[in-house]
Amino acid sequence: MIRAAPETFTFDTAHALIHDSQVDTTGQYLATCSSDETIKIFALSEDGTEEIRQTACLTGHKSPVLTISWAHSKFGRLLAAGTFSGQISVWREVQPGQWSRVHKDSTHTEMINRVAWAPWEFGLVLAAASADGTVSIHEWDLSSEGPSE
Repeated sequence: MIRAAPETFTFDTAHALIHDSQVDTTGQYLATCSSDETIKIFALSEDGTEEIRQTACLTGHKSPVLTISWAHSKFGRLLAAGTFSGQISVWREVQPGQWSRVHKDSTHTEMINRVAWAPWEFGLVLAAASADGTVSIHEWDLSSEGPSE
């Protein structure tokens, strides 16, 4: 049971309308997604202060981004996203602050309500739930370098 009150602070992301936010598995980065069709990545302070800085803005989505999910850090910095138009994207940080879309899938016909990575012990596996009544499972061969277009 949690007995102590949490320490809480807020900050302005400059997004239009935030749909989701996720802290990565290291606790060092926060991602937010929005109706403005972007994903913003923020570095969280390591010393517990309220210093937060934006390190990237991922663009190129053709509709609002509704859901995001970080893969386990053992796979590098990977972030999955699902959009209102039914598109799934996976982004990889190729060097600090520089991201590349390494996977794009448009098989769903309705919005993506949720994307989620499996626990790392099961490999690099992503599930996406859609309003079209289907779930897609995306699995990458770990003998290669993971997601790539």
